[in-house]
Amino acid sequence: VKQREQSMALFEWSQAASMHKTMLIAMALGCSVLTSAFVPSSVVFRHASGARGMVVGRHKNLALRNSVLGLKAADNSALVSWLEENGVKNSCTLTPEGLQASSDLKNGAEACSSSPKVYLTEATAKEALGSKIDELDTETAIALQLLLEKSKGSESFWAPWIATLPEADAFDVPFFWSADEKKFLEGTTVATEVEELEDALRDEFQQLQTAGWGEKFPDGSFTFENYAWAVCTTSARSVTFEKFPGKTLVAPLIDNALTSAPGSAKVGLGFEGMFREPRIKVTVSQTSQSGSMVGVDFDGKSTSKLLFRHGVAKEGGAGEVEATFAVSPLDRFADDKFDILELNGYEAEQSFVLRSDSPPPEAMMAFMRLVCIKAQDAFLLESVFRNDAWGFMLDPVSPENEELALDTLIATFEGALEELLDAPPIPGGAGASKRAKLAQAVRESEMKALRAAIVFLEQDKKTLDEKEYYQERRLRSLNLDRPVDDSEIVDPDIDFRRENVPWN
Repeated sequence: VKQREQSMALFEWSQAASMHKTMLIAMALGCSVLTSAFVPSSVVFRHASGARGMVVGRHKNLALRNSVLGLKAADNSALVSWLEENGVKNSCTLTPEGLQASSDLKNGAEACSSSPKVYLTEATAKEALGSKIDELDTETAIALQLLLEKSKGSESFWAPWIATLPEADAFDVPFFWSADEKKFLEGTTVATEVEELEDALRDEFQQLQTAGWGEKFPDGSFTFENYAWAVCTTSARSVTFEKFPGKTLVAPLIDNALTSAPGSAKVGLGFEGMFREPRIKVTVSQTSQSGSMVGVDFDGKSTSKLLFRHGVAKEGGAGEVEATFAVSPLDRFADDKFDILELNGYEAEQSFVLRSDSPPPEAMMAFMRLVCIKAQDAFLLESVFRNDAWGFMLDPVSPENEELALDTLIATFEGALEELLDAPPIPGGAGASKRAKLAQAVRESEMKALRAAIVFLEQDKKTLDEKEYYQERRLRSLNLDRPVDDSEIVDPDIDFRRENVPWN
């Protein structure tokens, strides 16, 4: 328990190792906040991305065996021939490291373009597994089709592609790491996500079994290990476009770029020909010489998210870490705060990305001011202000609220940084494994972002007396923040009855 006398706030700390994220709850006379550092045992936390159709959660450390499903890895020649036969256009060479330019590519040139004939989509899953697939979200439906196609062995249309997919022990997504390798991730956000999602994926598989999905697969193929491999593979190799039916799909060939080192190329959706054929393309955003790797831009995903989902990490550059905050159900004003967040397009639990090369997100500070509202500022939560309340939070509310919000953020990030500093060292040097290097990249990225955020917030706290708060802003908007004019001074002894007014 940590008492902050100035802000009259009580911080209650306890570690929750089984949770999806470590969380902090700061409770200050009616305000409470959950963040990515600590959580009291009395608070139940749900993963924000939990509900997906009938199932929840994702991923698990696997031990998938070829002997179960009967497909052995093939070289890329069969895959290349299959792709060409089905209309895939390619100016790259497939390598174990990803896509490599086979000729010089100018800025804006198309490196490769996949064909709808080879996509795995919601529609292909429905064709393979029947209308029951409509009960599931698209990503789960595709994962089930992938599992079914792999169980067919060489009889599957997608066999040349499936044969080149990595098995569990060769897949660098942290769910597949050994227990010793997972220790490299201690203190990072990735470690806690892996732990929580292991249980979530088991729950998901149990729901599917109960719903009878195992009956649609050959005997012995619908196992937890096989299903988890299919889910992780789909998650790592899928792309999402709002204009594509079902939104999510896996496009063979393009998927290789999603599990290789990040770069600057763009993955996009285009429509070609008279029938507007949807084609997924990789386009280079800078001149690429023959033999160079064509890595894709992952649209601002943090290094931690890249490792967690795709098994890759950025090297160098700005530090990044994702912080998750939530309004606690213990908050006496929780319902009002939930309404304000929903009205403005935010969830009760919201994630924000911190970067070492820029100030903390303005929306994060607004979120924290809202959850730290207590009795003296609670009038701003009244229904009459409902449409304007979020706008109020974008600027300082009151000295007490601002100090509490800053203290909570600083304490949260200090706690997260301390966890990283206390984590066991990661083996380095020339002999370091690939996974050790991936973990080190994540740890350094998160530490850099946390340190930068702490420095910024501590400097911001020094300016509390210089900030303009809601009360001053409101008076200024009403033109009441000026000296009173003599003509505005009223003598209380003057009789203002109608009959005494001179111009009556």
